[in-house]
Amino acid sequence: IVVLDNTLSQQGEPVDLYTIGQGQVELVAGSRGDAFWLWDVLNAELIRVDQQFRKMNSTGNLATLLGVGLLPVQVVEKGSYVYLVDPVEGIFVFDLYGNYRTRIKAEIQGRIVVSDERIFFRNENDLSILEPDKITEKVIAFPDSVRGDFQFFRQRLYILNPNGLGIYRLSE
Repeated sequence: IVVLDNTLSQQGEPVDLYTIGQGQVELVAGSRGDAFWLWDVLNAELIRVDQQFRKMNSTGNLATLLGVGLLPVQVVEKGSYVYLVDPVEGIFVFDLYGNYRTRIKAEIQGRIVVSDERIFFRNENDLSILEPDKITEKVIAFPDSVRGDFQFFRQRLYILNPNGLGIYRLSE
């Protein structure tokens, strides 16, 4: 793991997860307070660690707790929640202490973006937007040419395509 500051300058020495006994970690995400979330595939758990990689919180074995085998592709901490994204099983939501809150059943293509308490994700040629209640979903169809990566920021949707950057304003 290489930690960068806001100018993309390296902070400290890179951390080799194998040498600190975390060789089974497949995903890493930043957390508030200079901490990290780690997905431990061997124990099927999310672990929150401090800068020295000392365990602070964990979810416990999610395969046992939830009764599903997970193959997550993304971990995101935003606001008061941590989101674990599995393309087939959906989005699993936890609080900042690793306590399970809810599961959002959805097939996810690629990654999610969390902004203004809304969750954005791709599904085929559509963009799905889950409102803060995690129940209300809006679906926006995009033309076939819009298939790139995306970001939502300040009420605008940015989509990176091979042909350039598309900027869209979402109307209510």
